[in-house]
Amino acid sequence: MDTLDPEAALAEYGGRRFVLAVGAGIVYTALLIAGIVTEDAYIWLQGITVGAFMGASAVQHSSREKARVQP
Repeated sequence: MDTLDPEAALAEYGGRRFVLAVGAGIVYTALLIAGIVTEDAYIWLQGITVGAFMGASAVQHSSREKARVQP
């Protein structure tokens, strides 16, 4: 990687959605360890994070397919 392209840098680690999902997981894990959130809130946050990741991925794939099909 010769330039400081953020997209290329994030692509090495799985893409920006993945990096954001992992970052969010680290943050709410730290909050659980610190006792700021309960176990129920942790599970809820985990589900929301995974759901958002999957939803964003589905939207991106759908929009790619539409762009590919249209002339």
